[in-house]
Amino acid sequence: MIDTILLDLDGTLMPIDQDTFTKAYFAEMLKKVIPLGYEKQSYIDALWKGTAAMAANDGTANNRERFWDAFALALGPQARSLEPTLNQFYTHEFHRVSALIPQGYTVRPQLDQLKQAGYTLVLATSPFFPNEAMQARLSWLGADSSDFAYITAYENSHFSKPNPRYYQEIFNALNKQPNQCLMVGNHVKEDVVPQQLGAFIFLLTDYLENPENADFSAIPHGSWSDLFAFLEADRHA
Repeated sequence: MIDTILLDLDGTLMPIDQDTFTKAYFAEMLKKVIPLGYEKQSYIDALWKGTAAMAANDGTANNRERFWDAFALALGPQARSLEPTLNQFYTHEFHRVSALIPQGYTVRPQLDQLKQAGYTLVLATSPFFPNEAMQARLSWLGADSSDFAYITAYENSHFSKPNPRYYQEIFNALNKQPNQCLMVGNHVKEDVVPQQLGAFIFLLTDYLENPENADFSAIPHGSWSDLFAFLEADRHA
């Protein structure tokens, strides 16, 4: 029986797609760093190189180390001194991005229902952000870190989606077997990977991402109501 639920963030808990979020996020960060003497396109290119390094991580370092090594290689060693500035950004200016969230939107009812049913919850989002950013993003949804037994961030992750080892690292951290876990996401490629390890999958379709137009008809999918019905059936199987 399922006792642990891994929840994706963008397009799953958060009602915006990744592209919209990234555009707004970069715009706010640039307001912070351009006055410090960085050129816009060079800075954006360095961010993407850091992200690519995290996406390709082989597990020999955490994603934080991978990001800053690649970021500093692109912008110069002085770029490492930006880390405290960016951590401050995530606790202050970054919150402006919350304007993308519809007024009054919250995932509080869904999280409370899952917790009251006894599930262990994991925030299993692409671990490209520091803890400070994850705390901020959760606050926009009426949630916080106390709702989750584990939150993937760049400090505690050594892999990234869609690498199966990203999911295995979560299972190991919680001392869970994959067949105890359900991954709930919206990305037909990235969020179905733990099925290879023996986990269950449910795709929320409100903000479905299916870049390769893959057939997902055999994968349980639908709305939040459909998810709760799926879990109810599992409990009584």
